[in-house]
Amino acid sequence: MAPKEPFDRSGLTSGEIHCVYASGNYVGVSKKMSAEEIREEWRRHGHDMKEAEEGMIIRTICEGLAIDDVKEDLAYLRKDWEEICNRGRDVKPPAVLHQEGGIVDRIIRDFPITTISRILVDNPVDSQHIKHLLRHDPKDTNKVELYKGTENIFSVHGVEKELERALRRQVWLKNGSYLMIDQTEALTVIDVNTGRFTGSDNLQETIKKTNIEAIKEITKQLRLRDVSGIVIIDFIDMKNETDQEEVLQAFKHALRKDRTKTNVAGMTKLGLVEMTRKKVRQNLNDTLSDPCSVCVGKGTEPSAEALAARTDRLIHEYRFMEEEAMLLEVPAKVLSFLNDKNSHYYVHELEKRYGFKIYLSEALPHIHEEIHVRLLASEETVKERAKKLKRSK
Repeated sequence: MAPKEPFDRSGLTSGEIHCVYASGNYVGVSKKMSAEEIREEWRRHGHDMKEAEEGMIIRTICEGLAIDDVKEDLAYLRKDWEEICNRGRDVKPPAVLHQEGGIVDRIIRDFPITTISRILVDNPVDSQHIKHLLRHDPKDTNKVELYKGTENIFSVHGVEKELERALRRQVWLKNGSYLMIDQTEALTVIDVNTGRFTGSDNLQETIKKTNIEAIKEITKQLRLRDVSGIVIIDFIDMKNETDQEEVLQAFKHALRKDRTKTNVAGMTKLGLVEMTRKKVRQNLNDTLSDPCSVCVGKGTEPSAEALAARTDRLIHEYRFMEEEAMLLEVPAKVLSFLNDKNSHYYVHELEKRYGFKIYLSEALPHIHEEIHVRLLASEETVKERAKKLKRSK
C-alpha cells in the first residue's frame, strides 16, 4: 500500500490560449514566439493579469491576439476552476472532478481557431464539448457542424486515402518528382528524386526547383507522420553553393510552421541535410502498423533462387540416406523455380546428383520461406503421399 498523498490544491485548467494554475505564482511564456522581446512583453501582461498566487502559461497563439481576447479566455478558465472546486465539495473522495477530453481538446488547443473555417464532427457528445470549449465567441461555435450522413466521415472527406498515403514509402509530388521515406529505429531518411520532372533546359535550375518543391511535402510529411529523432534528407545534389544555401533557408523557413520543436544542423559536404525533431508521441507508422509477420519488419524476403539454393543445401544433408525417395514441402515460388528446366536447381538434375527421387509439395500460401522434409521412404510410398497432399490442397 502506498502512503496517502496530500491533496494537490494547486489545480490546473487549460484553454485554447493559455493554462492557469490556481496557486503557482508563476508566469510562463511559450519559447516558440518569434522574438524574445515579444515573450517579455507577454510575461509582463501575464503578471498584470494574474491574481494573488495564481500562475499561468501563455501559449504561442497569444502572439497574434489582442490582450482583451486573452483576458476573456482567462475569465472563462477561472470560471471552469470555480466549477471544479464546487464539484469537489459535493463528492466523496476518491472521485474524478475534471478530465481532459483527449484528442478533441488537444486539436482545439493546438490549432488556432482563427485559421479554421469549419469543424465537422460525427459524434453529438464531442460536438457539444467543442462548442463548450469555443463558447466565448458565437462566431467560433457556429463553425462546429454535426455530420449525420450514413457513410463513414473519413471516407466521405478523403481522410482514409490520406492516412493510406501517409504510410507509403514513396510519396509523389505534383511536378512528377517523388520522395522515398525510410523510417528505422535509429533515424529517418528522406530521399528526393526528380522522377518524371524534366523542368527547363537548365539542369541545375531543374534540380533547385525540385528540391524547393520537395521541401513543402517533406515538412508536411514530418508533421503528418509524427516523425521524431534524427532525420537525414538527401536532396538532389546541387553544385552551386548559392543554390544550396537557398534550399537550406527555404527548408528552415518552412519548418517554422511546425509546432513541434525542430533543429536543423545544416548541410554536409555530401549534400545531406541533418536535423532533429522532438518526440511528442508515437509516430503514425508505429500507431497504425505492426511489423510484417513474413519479413519481420525487414521489408524484403528471400528470392526464389536463394530459397532454391537453401533447398539444395538441405537435400545435400541427406546424400547418404538409404531411402529411395524424399518428399519436400516448399513455397510456391520455389516450386516453380525447381521445376524450371533452365534453372540451375532443376529438380531432375538434383535427383541425378544425389541418386534418389525428389517429390515436391506446395506449401500453404502464408508460408514464404520455410522448407521442410516431410517424408523419407520408398519411392512408391512417397509418390502416394505427394498425390494425397496435392488432392487435399
